[in-house]
Amino acid sequence: MEDQNKVTEEMNNKPTKGLRIAIIVLAALFVVGLIVFVSINLSITGYKNVAEKYDKAVKAGDFEKAYECLDVDDSVFLTKEAYSIRQSVIADVVQGISIQDTVEKIGKKAYDFILNRFANVNYKVLEANQDGDEAVVTFKLSPRYDMLSFLSENKTIKLKKCSHNHMGIFSNWKVVDDTVIAENIKLSVPNCKKAYIDGIEIPEEYLTGEENGMKIYVIPGLFTGSHVCTTTDDEVTFKNYNITAGRSNTEIIVKDVSLDEEQRQNVINASYDAFKAVIEAEARGAEFDEVASYFAPEYRRIEKAKYDEDKKSFYSAEEQTGITNVEINDVKGSIYNEAFTDGTLEVSVQLDYKDTNKGKINTYVLGVFEGTDDNHEITQVMRMQYLDGRWVVSSFGDNRIIDYQWFFGSR
Repeated sequence: MEDQNKVTEEMNNKPTKGLRIAIIVLAALFVVGLIVFVSINLSITGYKNVAEKYDKAVKAGDFEKAYECLDVDDSVFLTKEAYSIRQSVIADVVQGISIQDTVEKIGKKAYDFILNRFANVNYKVLEANQDGDEAVVTFKLSPRYDMLSFLSENKTIKLKKCSHNHMGIFSNWKVVDDTVIAENIKLSVPNCKKAYIDGIEIPEEYLTGEENGMKIYVIPGLFTGSHVCTTTDDEVTFKNYNITAGRSNTEIIVKDVSLDEEQRQNVINASYDAFKAVIEAEARGAEFDEVASYFAPEYRRIEKAKYDEDKKSFYSAEEQTGITNVEINDVKGSIYNEAFTDGTLEVSVQLDYKDTNKGKINTYVLGVFEGTDDNHEITQVMRMQYLDGRWVVSSFGDNRIIDYQWFFGSR
């Protein structure tokens, strides 16, 4: 009987022991799951990780991911689409100018390879400090291969903690990049019914008052760089002003100005002289430095990139193709916008003309063909700026000559 009771007791204990094991296993799995959950979310929201994610996204050209990392104010102008356009333009300029020496040293194909791989650099945190709701991270960025050490750089990124937490638990950090976003822009424009920036109407709540025939807006956030401010009274006639948001708390004043006939002719002549000089220099394959004096200093870097790209459309002996000669005639100039912008007198000039282009095409099958394209009705738009007593170019617009580079005729 005693043995039977012992067996019965052991049988009764078996479920209890099994249950304990199950509870321990489940508890262990819960702890592991909790650790994984916390680790994943910290990797998503930790300010060091957000800073690295932002920089990698910008370098890789993944502007949607970069935009998600930014501390974006509640402004109708800080859209994801506008950010992508801005970054794409800047990327083109950077690749065309600041790395030109590097391209020449190592070759275009090699550089393209490096550029495509550059998002995979090693990130080493040199310094990381958090002070309340603000943080600063300094990285050392170095390629994985020692031979590319000349691409190494240090990068400092500022961040701020958002008011709302990720999943209600984890601190949510965003990148503060004042080179990208300018805050609290005070914009004064001539009195009008509606005003726009880059085609987006300025909301009524941004209007703070009127003074001396000017409407005064305060824009909570605007991407840095050039924009077009447009005003209208009847939604038929529009006036365009070129404005630049350089930094936060910038005051931008645009107002109409009326040039007399002699002044109008002077700016038209200056735009034509610059246009002719640029076209002739491109055709000869000259360096941008030869025509740099025609441009406003702050815009030379951007215009050099455009110049170098346009120059490729003229004749290349290596490819045996392109424009070999340009003749321009019947030139007529007109002004369609005059304004003080950011305290600087700017005028938009339109040159209408006809051109005759001679050139060659290498078909690589039938050989090289020479021919002429003539009597094109062309319009070239240029933005001129009055600086230090003379008119200089702040924007060359699209170089319309290069649109016509295909030639037909007999060899």
